[in-house]
Amino acid sequence: MKSTFCLFAFLPFILVSCSAYKKVSLTNFEEYQVPKNKRGDLHYVLKTHKLLYSDIDRRYNIHNYMVNESTPYESHSVNIEDNIVIPTGAFGVCVHTHDDHFIIDFGKGVLVPFILLNDDNRAKGKIVVDERTYSLVVSNRKYRLFFDARDLNRSASRRTARKKE
Repeated sequence: MKSTFCLFAFLPFILVSCSAYKKVSLTNFEEYQVPKNKRGDLHYVLKTHKLLYSDIDRRYNIHNYMVNESTPYESHSVNIEDNIVIPTGAFGVCVHTHDDHFIIDFGKGVLVPFILLNDDNRAKGKIVVDERTYSLVVSNRKYRLFFDARDLNRSASRRTARKKE
C-alpha cells in the first residue's frame, strides 16, 4: 500500500520530467545545442499561466470622496473595453529572433515580445495591437514560454540520416 501511495505522490513529477516541452532560456538553448539561426523554427507554447493584457486607454477611473473632503478615500480603475487573453497552452510562432529577444505571434495580430534570460523568460509589459497599447496585468507573472524539444530530436535524426547517405 505504501509503495502505491509513493507512486501516486511522485506521478506528477514523473510526467513533468517526461514532457517534451522545455522552458525557453539561454541556458536551455545551449544545453540542447540549438543554434541561433534555428531558434525561430521551433514550436513554442505558453505554459503555466495565461497572458492577460488590458487596453490602458480604455479604463474608467473611479474616485470616492467623503462629504467636504478634497482627497478621495478610495480609488480604482475598471476596464471598459477589450482585454487580450492568451490562454495557457496557446501555440505561437517565432517571427523574430535577436540574441535575447523573441517576438512570438499568437495569431490575430497579437505579437508578444519575450526577453530571454539565462534560466527563464518573460513577456514584455506592453504590446501594441491595431495602434492601441495594451499593458500586461500586474498580477499575471506566472506565464512561461516553452519550446518543443522533440523538434530538435527530429532535425538531429534528419541530419545524421543525410550524413550517412
